[in-house]
Amino acid sequence: MPTMANVTVKKADGVTDIVYTALTSSPGDNSPARWSAVAANQVAALRPTVEFFTRFNAKKDARHVSMITKVPEVVTINSVDTINGTVLVTITAVTPLQVKDSTIAEAIAQSANLYKATLIQDSYKAGYAPQ
Repeated sequence: MPTMANVTVKKADGVTDIVYTALTSSPGDNSPARWSAVAANQVAALRPTVEFFTRFNAKKDARHVSMITKVPEVVTINSVDTINGTVLVTITAVTPLQVKDSTIAEAIAQSANLYKATLIQDSYKAGYAPQ
């Protein structure tokens, strides 16, 4: 089982780091591990957050894994920081328990690399599948 830690990733410019600070580790199934980009805003409710959930599927022959990222757009109205809207990204995987670790590792690596592909990122940004 992975150990909870801070996570550092590149921002959209490909140069600047953003640190998601570990807030709480998961106490068990259906209870999320949580991170927050603490440096992004002085007010906790206005920061980007990540939640990571795991649980068994109904047949208990696979693990259902989900990550939810919330990135608010903060604007200042009358000197008050306000959320204009929030981008919500959910990534889900179902990992069968009867499949080799190497097959799972390959599936996750390919999926992560596909998510980083320009065509896929452009489609997410546009809100439309490639046509």
